[in-house]
Amino acid sequence: MIVSHIMRQEEREPSGAGGKDERKVRRLPAVIAVALSLVFIFLAAVKVHATWMVAEAPTGWNRGQLARIDRATTRFKFAVFGDTHNSTLAFDRLRKDVEKGRYLFAIDNGDMAIDSGNLKARLFINQVSGMKTPVLVNVGNHDIAAGGYANYEKVYGPRYYSFTVGKCLFIMLDDAEERSIGDKQMKWFRSELQKNAGDHPNVFVFMHVPTFRGRRDLNLPMNYFLADRASAEEFKQVCIENKVKLVFSSHCHTFDYDIWPGDVHYIVTGGGGGRLWDVEQYRGMYHYIAVTVDGEHGQFELMPIAQKGLHFHYQYIEEPWVYIYTYSAVHYFWLAIPLGAVIAALAAFALRGKKRQEPA
Repeated sequence: MIVSHIMRQEEREPSGAGGKDERKVRRLPAVIAVALSLVFIFLAAVKVHATWMVAEAPTGWNRGQLARIDRATTRFKFAVFGDTHNSTLAFDRLRKDVEKGRYLFAIDNGDMAIDSGNLKARLFINQVSGMKTPVLVNVGNHDIAAGGYANYEKVYGPRYYSFTVGKCLFIMLDDAEERSIGDKQMKWFRSELQKNAGDHPNVFVFMHVPTFRGRRDLNLPMNYFLADRASAEEFKQVCIENKVKLVFSSHCHTFDYDIWPGDVHYIVTGGGGGRLWDVEQYRGMYHYIAVTVDGEHGQFELMPIAQKGLHFHYQYIEEPWVYIYTYSAVHYFWLAIPLGAVIAALAAFALRGKKRQEPA
């Protein structure tokens, strides 16, 4: 009887190194189940945050922001920046600087988000919706990436539009597909310039993808400019003929500048918060442009923001986090259901192994 009991005990509890290894193997499913449970909790927390803490994007954002602007004033300042790319740290610094500057309004010249996903647009809207300064936007290539124009038009409004403030005409053009301005839009552009020529001598034009290099960075690769060079040349000529004051573009994550014939000032501003281009090669920096208008006169100023740590923080923390966060929230059920099934199976396996170890 004693011998029989000892033999049964030895069968239940393997001795020596082999027994320890077997117990480790038995514990492994439980350890994996705990680790996956933490992932499951993370997914649930992200989903709850995205659903309840990130406000839904409105419809007709630009229309609502225009309603907040005193359109009759003739002396004012406005700010221009581009390529914010769902940035947090850099864009927060820029926003605070703009708020302190008491600008009548600000313009984000495209690429507010990393791509056209609705949640990414909501993240941007949540950043600017609390600002005292109205923020108008223009469409960029990233704003239509992966999903086309549908979400942009739903959230922000028309692809191209114009408005007036005092004696100034502001024209927002769509070249987000990076090819050309297009015949229909070019016809509309000419019409807007002609019908406002007498009452609005100050004309400011905005487009995301630049048409030409500036003087500052002659080595900027041409594949970042409009592919249809004839369209770019036509646009430039129209601006010269109609005495446009300032042309703003973004897309290149740096600052560049030129003066076209007829005293048309051409600015590239793409330092609103996204990943900077090679800082040494293209001298990229986080910045925005401040424009001061007094009647028929105006001037602009480059406004750098504190740079320390921003590029590293965006490239290695913010951008990966935005992708992880939005993917987890949007695909929550596709991730959570199979993950939950795996956790349940591992837990059942671990419990079964534990019962086997218990004395009969």
